[in-house]
Formats: sequence, C-alpha cells, structure tokens
Amino acid sequence: MDPLNDQAVDLATRVMFTVTSAVLMLALGCTVELEEFFSIFQRPKSVLLCLVSQYVAMPLILWGLVAAFSLDGGRALSVLLMACCPTAGLANVVTHWVDGDKNLSIYVTTVSTLLCLVTIPVCLAIFTNTPLMHGQQLAMAIDMIAVALVCVLVPVIVGILLQHYCKKIADVLGKLASYLGGLLLISSIIVATVIYRAVFRGPAGVLVIAALFPPFSLLFGYAWAIAFKEDQAVAKTVAVQTGNRNVSLCLSVLKLAFHDNVANQILTFPIEYWLIQNAFTLLVALLYHAWKTYRYTGTNSESLRILGEKISDHDDDEEGEEFDGT
Repeated sequence: MDPLNDQAVDLATRVMFTVTSAVLMLALGCTVELEEFFSIFQRPKSVLLCLVSQYVAMPLILWGLVAAFSLDGGRALSVLLMACCPTAGLANVVTHWVDGDKNLSIYVTTVSTLLCLVTIPVCLAIFTNTPLMHGQQLAMAIDMIAVALVCVLVPVIVGILLQHYCKKIADVLGKLASYLGGLLLISSIIVATVIYRAVFRGPAGVLVIAALFPPFSLLFGYAWAIAFKEDQAVAKTVAVQTGNRNVSLCLSVLKLAFHDNVANQILTFPIEYWLIQNAFTLLVALLYHAWKTYRYTGTNSESLRILGEKISDHDDDEEGEEFDGT
C-alpha cells in the first residue's frame, strides 16, 4: 500500500489533524477577550510585517534553495507552492503557548488564507506551463480555502463568545480542550510519522529543505520583526506565522492540479515538511515552557534570598538599636 496515494489513509490523516486543530482552536478562543481582539485593527504595521514575511521573503528564499539544490520541476513546484500557502491553524495555538500576540495571529491567519486565492494560482502559473486555475479547478480551490477558514474561525468564535458571555465555562472548557488538544497533537504526529515514514527515503536535497524550512523561517520571522522594532509578543507571532504553513491545503491543491497523474515526487516534500514542522513546533513550545519555568523558579529563589537578607539586616539593625539604648 502506498500511503501517499491511498485515499483511505489520506482521509483518516486529514480527519485526525482537523479534529486536533479544531479542539486546540476552541481552547485558544476561550482565552481571547472580545475587546482585545478588535484592537488589532489599529495595528496595520504588525499585520503587514507578517504578510510580507510569509508571502514575499520566504518564497524568494525557498526559490534560492530550490536553485541551490537543483530540484526538478515537480519537486521544485511542491516547495514553491508550500511557500505560497497560508498559515496553518496550529500557528495560532503555538503563538499562545509561547506568549505571542494571539489576536494578531488569528487575524493574520484569516487574511493570509484569503490571500492564497491569489498567491496559489499565480505560483502555479509562474512555475508551471499550465494557465491560472479556472472553471471547476478554481471552484474546488475556493471550497478548500473555505474549509480551511471554517476550521480556524468557527472554534475560535465559539470560544470567544463563551469567554465573553460565560467566562467560568470558558475557563474550564479552555483548559480541558488545551490538554486534550495537546495529547491529540502528540498522538497525531506519532501516527503520521509511522504512516508516512517511507517519504524520508527520498532525495537528500528535498529532505534538507524540509528540515531547514521550519527553524530558518522561525528565526527569520523573529529577526524580521525585531528589525522593525516590534515588541517580543509581536516578534514571536511573526516568527510562528512565518514558520507554519497549511500543508493540508498544499496537498489538496497539488492533487487537484495533477489529479490525472499525481507523482510521489510531487507529494514527498509537503509530507516531509508537515511532519518536521509539527514536531519542531511542538519542541519549540516545550523548550520555551521549560525555559520559562526555570527562569521563574530562579527569579523566585533570588527574590526570596534578597528578601531574607533584608529581613536579616533589619533584625540586626533593631538589635543594634536596642543595644545602644541599654
């Protein structure tokens, strides 16, 4: 059985990650204040930085990597198409986990998903000999993008409304959904890695690009935001948004554009990147929380030490005053 072209495996994997994403997005929505969310419209600079990093800088960088590794037409197309895909819903949750700006993240994910109606067809037109999507292909692509938007927005909106009208329920549900979503994410990554392990036997150049893309794009997004004097929360958001792409949408478009002859070489890179991206993103979130816990513990210990010294000094002063009085 070839998992890349097996429809049952493909459907099961998509359902697994869609359910995981929906649960995590519900948990995220339960932490969002309605008033804070609407304040994002007053910060167009942060939104623009995210979009330029995603849709201008990264496609150019990946185009350079494709040229450097001399990838052929099919593999090159899959890499470049991935660069033109919108942010994955998981990016919003990871942004929350690393103390980024979750309101900015949700807004940018929505805008970038709408923009891919332009970026994906243009990418196919530039890097292949086929014309822009039209007719049935375009209609199917719009349906896929609509599904991607629904998977992101509906759980978030439900969570935001619960937070606004039933805060106690939202707090409890948010914690439960967060823990459940985290377990589902880890399970999904393990299952998908076992199912698609054969893809790692492909060309070394494709694997190298798939391995470099997540960490490099994360670092680039962070440095890009810092260069424009954004604060830490925004910088983390730009980093996560740049480093997480909607692989499911990319695979759907590739199968739609090449439905008569879907070669494994076209699907190899998205699958490799998908597995590495999810594992790397989860690792970054875990390391951040470990560092945050260590720093918090260290800060508390230092504060207690300083407080103890002050109390001791104060007691010594009082004893000295009593001695002088006698």
